[in-house]
Amino acid sequence: MENKVVCDYCGTIYDGSREKCPLCGSTTRAEAAPAAPRRRLTEEERKARRRTQQEEQRAQQDAQRARREEDRQARLEERRRVPQKQRSSKAPETQGGIPRGYLRAAVVFLTMAVLVVLFFIGDMIGWWPGLEDVLRATTPSETAAAQDDSSCTFLNLTPDHLRFSAADETLQLQVAINASCEQPVSFKSSDESIVRISGDPVVSAPDYDQTEVLAQIVAVGEGQATITVTCGERKMTCAVTCDFSGSPTDASTEPATDATEPSEPTTAASFKPELNYSDVTMSLHNETLRVKVTNLPAGKTVKWSSEDEKVAIVDEDGLVTAKGPGVTTITADVGGKTAELIVRCSFEDTAEGGYHLSLTDVTLSVGESFNLRLLDENDERVEGASYSVKDTTVCTADGSKITGKASGVTRVTVTYYGESFECIIRVK
Repeated sequence: MENKVVCDYCGTIYDGSREKCPLCGSTTRAEAAPAAPRRRLTEEERKARRRTQQEEQRAQQDAQRARREEDRQARLEERRRVPQKQRSSKAPETQGGIPRGYLRAAVVFLTMAVLVVLFFIGDMIGWWPGLEDVLRATTPSETAAAQDDSSCTFLNLTPDHLRFSAADETLQLQVAINASCEQPVSFKSSDESIVRISGDPVVSAPDYDQTEVLAQIVAVGEGQATITVTCGERKMTCAVTCDFSGSPTDASTEPATDATEPSEPTTAASFKPELNYSDVTMSLHNETLRVKVTNLPAGKTVKWSSEDEKVAIVDEDGLVTAKGPGVTTITADVGGKTAELIVRCSFEDTAEGGYHLSLTDVTLSVGESFNLRLLDENDERVEGASYSVKDTTVCTADGSKITGKASGVTRVTVTYYGESFECIIRVK
């Protein structure tokens, strides 16, 4: 009959020839009592049994660690007993007392040194292109960039509409391009029987990031035409209107006839004078501009006046003459009813000097930008000026950079120590 025992901890029945329980490893055992019924363990007994098992497992793990430590100490002791000669046989291979790794590094270094010397000797003799030739061959992109810098990247036209009131009247058309542009600026009239370009354009010295080109436009005959300005791939047009009728010098000074007298009270009540210009910029000292009332009734005369004659004056025939930098208002008075023209003189007054803007009237396209500079009497840029835009939906100011946003007309005000300067911005 086989000898069976029961483990007191886990209840496993195993062969009595075993010293330990094959399940939990416990050495405590009791003789099997086949006839005794097995009792179901309570929860507390299970917890106690698990705690006991865990403690036994930790004890076994500690014993295993102790055995491993003893084995390690034994190996160390064994290594101490190995003779010194046997350990030196395991050292890295050497040649003549020098490790082979050092020898390989020395060979690589010498090989590179020889190649460098051969390269410079061949360069001196002319066997292959030198470093300078290689660099020269890799700079086409820089050359292309330089060529791009010399092209036209900015083109502005002032004003964008010219109106002539008499034949042979001359007005000035001002074009601004980027200072680095080396491409020519050309002017072309769509109908030379109406308007023509007089002489060659005058190019001024570059002013910071802009160069001005001035052209004289002469009225020939009545009608409408356009002046096309081209620089490289950029192009802009200026509308021209030549209307020689209805000027004050041509108006009749005779008393009105009986046929016109009955309608005169009605005409006088609804009459409002209109000028052929509303806002102009003059860029030269003593530059002239003919202004007239386009809807002047027969028999009426115009009384002209200038708000600031240091900036511009006007004679009895409406001829405006630029005198000094600044802004003034020319007023036309027709029987107590008035119309006004803003005149901006942007040139430098060499006698008085003073601060002024690089541009006072600019036409932009949506998305186009330019730099508006405040300059001193020596045309040097003034730092520290503040910029504000009257209508930010038309354009925005990021410092001196003005960018067109939407079609319209607004003003940019530049303020410096309490003194303000204005520039008209027209966005197409």
